[in-house]
Amino acid sequence: MPRWSSDQRWTDEDRKVVQELFPNAPRKVILDRFPNRTWTAVKIQARHMGLKRRLPLHERKEIDRVKALSEFQLGYVAGFFDGEGCVYMEKPKHLWYPAVNFTNSDLRVIEYIQEVLGKDGSTLTRHKHHNRWRISYQLRIRAHHTVKSLLEQITPYLIVKREVAEVAIRALELREEGKADSERMRQLAEEIRLLNLRGKARVEADNAKI
Repeated sequence: MPRWSSDQRWTDEDRKVVQELFPNAPRKVILDRFPNRTWTAVKIQARHMGLKRRLPLHERKEIDRVKALSEFQLGYVAGFFDGEGCVYMEKPKHLWYPAVNFTNSDLRVIEYIQEVLGKDGSTLTRHKHHNRWRISYQLRIRAHHTVKSLLEQITPYLIVKREVAEVAIRALELREEGKADSERMRQLAEEIRLLNLRGKARVEADNAKI
């Protein structure tokens, strides 16, 4: 089942589960207790309750990593990412972070990719930008170590988006090494933006460099 962002009311029983599990339990264990809520929703509720995570950082990293994918899964996810995926930089709280999106009008495909990659650190949303357009579904992956683990696995299989994936991995490595100064990350964000341009806009950007 997809994890929709939900504004459902939290019951006393829900709050009791958050109270017991949020400080120390692995993210997967917590999300399994709330199959219709996103991790962001759980964190917001925990913050309202004055709770903080106490799980050691190395354990959080291990939990957030994408499991090792099979050759078939790597080929499928990489091929889909080359055609319908996107890696970009976002800047919450003044810090640049790479994130990954998968978008398609067929929910089955997006759910399969979420199942393969694992639901931790991902959010599935539904969009309809115009009355005449079909509904589209977007899987957004933001968790730092999830994004890095995913890109490291699929990059060797990429054709169209290998270069932009490599730039994103470089940005994530700088973060891990404590070398992600604001100017350097801004430069990488601009490099990713230019690599994501298509058609005429890409040609004009390339010509501007000459």
